[in-house]
Amino acid sequence: MTTMHKCQRCRDTGKYILETFGGDTIEMTCEHPRCCWWQDEDGVWDTACDNRHEFIEDGPKENHYHFCPYCGKPLEVYVMPSEPTVGNESI
Repeated sequence: MTTMHKCQRCRDTGKYILETFGGDTIEMTCEHPRCCWWQDEDGVWDTACDNRHEFIEDGPKENHYHFCPYCGKPLEVYVMPSEPTVGNESI
């Protein structure tokens, strides 16, 4: 099962679609007006515009990052869900 996209939010959505409806690969187009950032297990931030950023302390919000310094889009912090959810319920 593969989702072909660098945006973590889109990958999570694609993974849900593949698990729900089946298939091996899904390719999604991200047209978000914002650049999504998510933090990996090592504390480094990955960006939807395919960059990596490391803060000495805290994260984008605490360091007053409102725009991505790489692509210039407004920055959106994406918190990866601990388990897939639909609406307000875990699946």
